[in-house]
Amino acid sequence: MQGALGRKHTLEKPHIDGWLSLVRVPQDVLSRVETSLKTAGLPSLAWYDILLEINRVSPDPIRAGALQERLLLRQYNLSRILYRIEKAGLIESRPSKDDGRARDLTITDAGLKRLREMWPVYEAAIKRHFASRLSEREAKQLSTLLSKLQDH
Repeated sequence: MQGALGRKHTLEKPHIDGWLSLVRVPQDVLSRVETSLKTAGLPSLAWYDILLEINRVSPDPIRAGALQERLLLRQYNLSRILYRIEKAGLIESRPSKDDGRARDLTITDAGLKRLREMWPVYEAAIKRHFASRLSEREAKQLSTLLSKLQDH
C-alpha cells in the first residue's frame, strides 16, 4: 500500500484507519464535553479531573507530583491550572511536612461543591456524546480493545 508520501508502508488500511480514529475521536468527544461544561458556566474538564483526584485521597493531602502522575499532565500545565484552582479557593496548597520543596494539596469545601456542580453536566455530556451512541456490549468491547493497548 502507498503512504501519503508515495512510499510503500507495511501497515494495512484497517490499522491506519483504527489509529486515526483512536487519535481523532477522543479529541472530538472531549471537545464536545468541554463545550457542555463551558456552556453551563463551569470550569474545564481538567479542573474536574484535578478536583476529583484530590478528593479521592481526602482527607489526606496529595503531592502535586503524585497528582501529575495520575493525570498525565505536563508539569507546567498542572502548575498553571493548580494556581488558578487555588486562587478560586477550591484547593489548598501547603509545603509538605516531609519535603519543603514539595506541595501538599487538599480540596476545600468550595472545591467539593464545585465538583458536585460539575458532575451532572459532565455525566449528561458523557451520555449525550458517548453512551447514547454505543450499546452496553459495544462499550464493553471498546474498553476491552483499548485495554489491549495499555502497558500493564
